[in-house]
Amino acid sequence: NRSDNNNNTRSGTDADASEFWRNLSRSMGMDPEEIMEQFTRAGMPNSPPTSPPRRTEFSSNTAASNPSHTEFNTFPNGTPVILRNLVNSSHLNGKEGKILRYLPTSASYLVQLDSGSQSPVAVKQDNILQQVKITIRGIQSQPHLNGRAAIVCSHDRERNRYIVKFTRLSSIGTGCNREISIQPCNMHIPEGTTVRLEGLTRHSQWNGKWGKVVRLDDDGRYEVRISRLYSVRVKMENVRL
Repeated sequence: NRSDNNNNTRSGTDADASEFWRNLSRSMGMDPEEIMEQFTRAGMPNSPPTSPPRRTEFSSNTAASNPSHTEFNTFPNGTPVILRNLVNSSHLNGKEGKILRYLPTSASYLVQLDSGSQSPVAVKQDNILQQVKITIRGIQSQPHLNGRAAIVCSHDRERNRYIVKFTRLSSIGTGCNREISIQPCNMHIPEGTTVRLEGLTRHSQWNGKWGKVVRLDDDGRYEVRISRLYSVRVKMENVRL
């Protein structure tokens, strides 16, 4: 009986701890793992305190300046990418390369450009477009393209359309351009791809968060895992590469 009581107490404590982090996450609009990381940096234990911490101790500015680096929100090493929207180094926009590694001190990625004529460059995540191999779907005007594989090579943020190119022209027949412009709902992003959530209204606290695609459900919504604790289901137009 004593052992059962101890197990029940431990289970109750774990449940209380999970509920504490979920409630704190909702009130602060932050990922629970980010909050726990802030607790650690502040020298506080990763367990529910006797009284809730004040919101000012973990402000959104603090979280933004110390982004949490996890397996769910970062690009894997070796990912082929295109640089974009660079201001100070605008001459590099459109250059292709591969990610060497993540740089946690600057929250950026070390990218080796394909030209090979210069040293690797450090680039922020928002200035990187992944060259993902996607599958075309749901195009009514050119149904023969549906099911074909293509590589993402550009993104028009204002129109929210992607430019994709086909790797094998002979497989898509004659009369088709090498590159086409498609909407997010016309591309199936593969599982394991890192995506950014945008345009959410009911769960706006997740806008700007990165996560990993788990799957595309039959109703046309992606399941995206934000952390070990949270995954969300979103429409296709609410994810960005």
